[in-house]
Formats: sequence, structure tokens, C-alpha cells
Amino acid sequence: MRTSQVYSPELSSRTLSAIRGQYRYGNGGLVNLGYRYRRDQLEQTDLSFVQPIRENWRLIGRWNYSILDRSTIEAIGGVEWEGCCLAVRLLGRHYVRNREGEKNNAVYLEIELKGLGSFGRRTGELLERAILDYDR
Repeated sequence: MRTSQVYSPELSSRTLSAIRGQYRYGNGGLVNLGYRYRRDQLEQTDLSFVQPIRENWRLIGRWNYSILDRSTIEAIGGVEWEGCCLAVRLLGRHYVRNREGEKNNAVYLEIELKGLGSFGRRTGELLERAILDYDR
């Protein structure tokens, strides 16, 4: 569990708050919960997870939500299969594209030959950015 608060004496209130919790379980299970607040700018919740379902198979997801805008900022859901020298990831993603708030949907498929390279979108990098402590 981690938290931080910034208090402004001039405004007599908090200007920045963040709280984040992580729970690890079983053989590679992971859940992250977070809340971020910045005075007059943002208030967001964040949930992400990695759920092993069978040997070599995992469900992966993230939901980042803006409370102020009452809108999803980013949602990712997918499945991953990983063997000793090969990994395959299939993800769906809904996200805000730009500052104007335009949204987009995408489907990602990556086939990774470990140690040699990969074909398709680089989903591993996306998941490492989106899910705290995601490990390929």
C-alpha cells in the first residue's frame, strides 16, 4: 500500500492525493487498485489485474476511469499464452486518443519468439506501462 498527499497552506486544502494498493497471490496473480486526485484537474480510479487461469494461460485487464468526466480513459482486456520460447497475446483496448477527448478502439495480436523478436503490435510494452508490476 502506498499513499501521498500534498497540502497547500495558502488554499487550506489538499492539492494532490494518490493512494495505490497491490495484492499478489497464488502463482503470478496480481491486482492493483489506485486513486488519483489533483485539485481542479483530475480525479481518477485505476484497477488492473493479471489472473492465471490454467498452466501457461493468463487473463489480463485494466480499467482507468475519470470520476470528473464520468468516462473511461482506458480499458484493456485480453488473454495471454506463454510457453518456454513462445508467447501469444490477444488484447482489446478502448482509450482516449488525444486531449480533445476523441476515443478509439483497437485489437492487438502479438506473437513473441523469445530471444528473437515478435510479430504484431508490441503488447508487452503496452501492458508494462498500463499494469504496475506486469511481468512478461
